[in-house]
Amino acid sequence: MGDAFAFLGVLVTILVLCVITDESNFLLRIIIFDLSPNEDEAHEKALDTIKEICEKVNVPVYGAGNVKRMEDVKKLLYAGCARAILNFSKESNISILEEVSNKFGKDKIMVSVKDSVELASELGLIEKFACAVL
Repeated sequence: MGDAFAFLGVLVTILVLCVITDESNFLLRIIIFDLSPNEDEAHEKALDTIKEICEKVNVPVYGAGNVKRMEDVKKLLYAGCARAILNFSKESNISILEEVSNKFGKDKIMVSVKDSVELASELGLIEKFACAVL
């Protein structure tokens, strides 16, 4: 990923930002997807960048990507993310939902689904252990 862009003075090369605004273009929240390769060093660098972004903005930041176990959710939340997002296209994320919800609180956990079929198949679990669906 050779393309990089500056966001609030932070160089971002392995993250995708989704900025959510209201009808007046007032910034409401930021969703960050960590797309770093499956290498510890790249993932830690991405987490450092997420932490910098969280420190520089005055809106909630939601973190997603590279979540495989509870420790990854903890790292996103400790980096300053208001919520961590689990990708329900990954079986490992489905299997940790209850554990991370109980550990960090339902209000800190969101899930992303690819379609209505995926949502419907896990709706009971999602309603019980997540605060929102993306």
